[in-house]
Amino acid sequence: MVAGNIYIKEDTEAMQLIRQWLKRFGLSHWKVMTDRISVYQVSDDDYGIGSELVGVSIDDAPYSATIHHTRKLTEEDIIHELLHVRHPEWSENQVNLTTHLLLKQKEKVMKFYNVKLKKSVEVDEKDVKLVTMKNGRPAAKASVEIDGVTHNMFKIIGQAEAAKLSS
Repeated sequence: MVAGNIYIKEDTEAMQLIRQWLKRFGLSHWKVMTDRISVYQVSDDDYGIGSELVGVSIDDAPYSATIHHTRKLTEEDIIHELLHVRHPEWSENQVNLTTHLLLKQKEKVMKFYNVKLKKSVEVDEKDVKLVTMKNGRPAAKASVEIDGVTHNMFKIIGQAEAAKLSS
């Protein structure tokens, strides 16, 4: 991507999160790009130069937007800006609250990798059972129905994740 005369390599992690959240918000038909800008291109309310910024602009092309940012994008930034795209009529407070709720909801999900499907599967923590393997290490088990087929999932986890599950 080009910003001014400087070539900027797109952050693949951010782009992956953008695609994931576009799909979740029903915006898969949108093309969203990122544009890293210098803090010296941003001024605050007192016309001070050098402020941080993360913001989205809807482009002239149909279903196209750009997230402008002065720092590395976080998942919270991406969710927040895509909510502005999905719900342009919402107030900043509505977007902030929904971003917070979506992040809290995401914390209550455990990711498993399904070898048969060759993809990651998210399972609500309430559906995950904590087990101890013969060697004493903690693990997580879950049964998930995907496209009418039940898949048994298994994942070795660390002590911290086991403590989180048991609480």
